[in-house]
Amino acid sequence: MAGKVAKAQGKKKKKALKNKYSADDAALLKGVQDKVLRNKLKHVITENQEQTKEKELVAALRSERGGMATEGDERTYHIHQKDVLKQADAQTRRNAYQLNLGLGPYTVRYDRSGRLMMLAGKKGHVSVVDRMSGNKLVTELQLGETIRDACFIGAGMTAVAQKKNIYIYDVDGTELHMLGKANDARFLQYLPYHWMLCYAGHTGTITWQDTSMGTITAQTPTKQGSVSALRQNPWNAVLCAGHAEGGRVTMWSPATPKPLVSMVVGRGSVQALAVNRGGDRMVTATGLTSVVYANQTHIWPAELFTKGFTNRDSGEMVHGKKATKIHTYRPYMREFAGSSGSRGPTLSMVSARFCPAEDILGIGLDGGMRSILVPGACNPELDTLEGVDPFMS
Repeated sequence: MAGKVAKAQGKKKKKALKNKYSADDAALLKGVQDKVLRNKLKHVITENQEQTKEKELVAALRSERGGMATEGDERTYHIHQKDVLKQADAQTRRNAYQLNLGLGPYTVRYDRSGRLMMLAGKKGHVSVVDRMSGNKLVTELQLGETIRDACFIGAGMTAVAQKKNIYIYDVDGTELHMLGKANDARFLQYLPYHWMLCYAGHTGTITWQDTSMGTITAQTPTKQGSVSALRQNPWNAVLCAGHAEGGRVTMWSPATPKPLVSMVVGRGSVQALAVNRGGDRMVTATGLTSVVYANQTHIWPAELFTKGFTNRDSGEMVHGKKATKIHTYRPYMREFAGSSGSRGPTLSMVSARFCPAEDILGIGLDGGMRSILVPGACNPELDTLEGVDPFMS
């Protein structure tokens, strides 16, 4: 009787081993007599299986990307916003709207999660809205002086480059701090992993300022003329500065007084630039050529989709382009930026930003802002551990 029970238990263990491990792994474990070695092998095999499952899940997520699909001779750039809205659900259609405001031109900015949106008018108007609460107004400021640029620097806090200084405001609109001697600040960038606010302007000097202690970490003259565009590489926090002379882009770190990289990307001044999330592709726009390239892709104003799309403004028309290969771009979507009314003049586009978590393009106009839907623009691989979850409390 005892022999039959032992035999049944052996068959049960063998079946469990076969279900848990592959045939090769089960044969390997069966041939190991040392219990310690067998347990170590089980641990290694289990880890390998978990890693394989994670890779398969990531591959599945990467393959589930949206966008507009056409058949035959149809082209996606023939599909306009009204056609997209017809196919969208009611909740998605709420993200397509236009605001006519009188204190522009307006700069549009989103925070890292895409929950908050900021509008900064050049004539002194700043407003922050909560997109996830039906565009509820969080704060509104009437500063009464010129605003050159603005950005989010943390939990709802904003940095605004005004006429003579940079001011820090909290989520309620209360002034927290003033950064003096920053009257040349034309472009702002915030490095979230370093707590540094970076700014540059016409004098060609880039400044890194620690927002925790208020001290200036580094102040480096580029010696390349005035800075006409400034963006960070999100992969390594290196600053990319476009210059007004010679179509040159330089890359900077506070640890070195010389540029890490200096390259000529076109003719004329660099009007705008952007770097993708992986840090391996940069798009730039030169005012003289205004052509889309792909070694460093030229657009204007520049903003790179997290999935490889770019936005290019030519007057009042917004052109979306999808990057397929290096030096190969094809049209994806076209849309007029906006107008001041049914009979009003067409508004010119000033800035553009893509919402990090949704298929939304925010367009800053000289008379307000417009939000349009761009199917397939956002990255479906949202990393909530990075603090970029728009639904976090």
